Amino acid sequence: MTNTSYADEKNLSFIFWYMIHCTLPFLQIFIPVFRNKHWTVYALNRVHGQIDILDPLDWSQKDDQHRYHIPISEVMRSRLDRIFQSFTNGAFDRIFDWTFPYVKVPKQQGEHDCGFFCIHYMEHYNPFTRQMQSEIDKVSNLYYVSAIFHVNCFNHLPL
Repeated sequence: MTNTSYADEKNLSFIFWYMIHCTLPFLQIFIPVFRNKHWTVYALNRVHGQIDILDPLDWSQKDDQHRYHIPISEVMRSRLDRIFQSFTNGAFDRIFDWTFPYVKVPKQQGEHDCGFFCIHYMEHYNPFTRQMQSEIDKVSNLYYVSAIFHVNCFNHLPL
């Protein structure tokens, strides 16, 4: 059990307050989650009033997919709803009853590519259409990961 001082709790409260007030104008908020050696992105989609699950793993069994995501999703939804309502005095949307659709996104083929794909999702996901807005063509998985890496490293550099 960690021992936190009043000053630490006050600073943490300010950080939460600041982060939440900075997100109020946005239509989506990305929450990358790392669990069991796997990255997934949960996108709070204020356009559709849902928490979109952007998962690069191509689950062969949908039951396994549900067993993986349901516990994370339900705890996240409950905690975020309490935090957003508390720190915004009700200005942020209530999310306690939002559903969790699995969004069709490009899937990884390599065992360790989930992180690259999640970066790609956060860069190119459109909350209106629920599609990727990307110019990368998926020719092969190795090419795809290399292209994602290249886009994220070099396309935002000032020339």
